[in-house]
Amino acid sequence: MLKTQKIQGKGRIGVAVACILGLVGSGLFGANAAYGMSSVIPAKQLISGTRLKMQPIAQTETSNADLADWRTLQEKLNSSERIKWLFTGDSITHGSGTSNGLHRFSEYFNYYLHTTEINGVERTNDLVMNTGVANSTTRYLDETFAESVTDKHADVVFIALGMNDSADSGHKERVELSTYKANLESFITKIRAAGAIPILETQNYPTDG
Repeated sequence: MLKTQKIQGKGRIGVAVACILGLVGSGLFGANAAYGMSSVIPAKQLISGTRLKMQPIAQTETSNADLADWRTLQEKLNSSERIKWLFTGDSITHGSGTSNGLHRFSEYFNYYLHTTEINGVERTNDLVMNTGVANSTTRYLDETFAESVTDKHADVVFIALGMNDSADSGHKERVELSTYKANLESFITKIRAAGAIPILETQNYPTDG
């Protein structure tokens, strides 16, 4: 299971753009041992009015480059065979009411793939899918996993959930931390069983507002 950088901040656009930086800017294609899948361009250069804080991963923690999933991903990126990428999550992924007229970060990802050679290979035939649903939680994805993930037959699956899991107000029912963790572990197992690579874009739990 690969990980993106951990992010603390206020503002859903900030989280989404930071994910773009981490995944597209350098994350998938150049692991950084100090920050996991970190960005080359400082987030503050592209985000105004949003507070972000990077949390360095302990030096003793295994970097993505040491993981079997990472090696499998690199093998796929070195091949000209089409890769099917799937993004799933809550409104941050869906883009509903959070993008302020900007493209969703899966669309930026798609643009990057279709305009940039990776490891010397053109990725113009790659397919990028998005099954994000506003207000989604790991509980919801667990109930709809087949239609949201399995039935898409993706090669790489990004999961960005946690903001709504940690909420406990109005129509949102909090997902306890132990259940949240168990759900993510279940998703990882199911994704690997389907022959795909799981990548977690998990926000900090609980959020700081």
